[in-house]
Amino acid sequence: MCIVLLAGQSNMAGRGNIRIPEDTVTYKNIVSLNKDSVWVRAKHPLHWDKAEAGVGMGIAFAHELSVLLKTTDTIALVPCAAGGTTVDNWLGDDYFAFTGKYNLYSNLINRAKRAAKSGPIIGMIWHQGESDATAGLYSTYQGKLEKLFKMIRTDLNLPEMPIVAGELGRFLVSSKSYPRWEAINTSINNLKTGLQNYSVASSTGLASNSDNTHFSSASQNSFGNLYAGLFFKLIDSKTSATHNPARPGFHESRYIMADRMGLTVIGDIPKGTRIDFYTLSGRHVKTAIAAKAGDRISLDGLTGLFLAKLKPGAG
Repeated sequence: MCIVLLAGQSNMAGRGNIRIPEDTVTYKNIVSLNKDSVWVRAKHPLHWDKAEAGVGMGIAFAHELSVLLKTTDTIALVPCAAGGTTVDNWLGDDYFAFTGKYNLYSNLINRAKRAAKSGPIIGMIWHQGESDATAGLYSTYQGKLEKLFKMIRTDLNLPEMPIVAGELGRFLVSSKSYPRWEAINTSINNLKTGLQNYSVASSTGLASNSDNTHFSSASQNSFGNLYAGLFFKLIDSKTSATHNPARPGFHESRYIMADRMGLTVIGDIPKGTRIDFYTLSGRHVKTAIAAKAGDRISLDGLTGLFLAKLKPGAG
């Protein structure tokens, strides 16, 4: 099981009208953490932030990601978005008083940690900014969003966690409610120069519901596919490294670095250190032995996402 967080405001929660049968399809390898923190087969609506929650991008994202990863392993979604929220609401851990009834930031971190008991968190997808697209808020948005993303990575102890954000809908050009939507999109894109492992999904060509605020069901599915493609690019050149609970303080990510050709040992390790590779479902697929910093370890054609666990040698 690999876990992806979903956060932001209503366009991440989803307000698309559920169409039958195309929006009622479910997949046996896509699950979501429901409001009672139970894993269930994912279906629309994934969120329960407000009564009008509908089709969002999450399921399309997960399905496309599983196709790109060429895996039947479970993609697990953790819905945490809340409609109408500003970035200040998230930074301030404000109470969300609608049907969700939770504190925004605490809810995200707590649900993420609960989910991580079942498998590794491999990233987060984010869509938010309409509520900040006003004359009084837009100018400080970029710095606050960057601060929020860094806080999330720090509090989850995932300093390089991949994040994909999305542009606001370009149909907002005809809306009087969000006059600074273009500035928000500029800020979202500008973060690419300051954040590592971050990408932005373009909203070009996507359509709205009749409310001219929320993406339609069809556009949510298209957006989800686009997010998945960008997310895959962020993780495709990496082999996930996880904390080794058997040795407190020993983190694989401090000792190995991945690229498309293989792994490089970057830290001082005991001679004879064993590196075991596993699929996301826990199946062991490869073992290698490393002796010193600079050693290269071939992945022998392995593709997709794997976990690498190190067992220090005796020296």
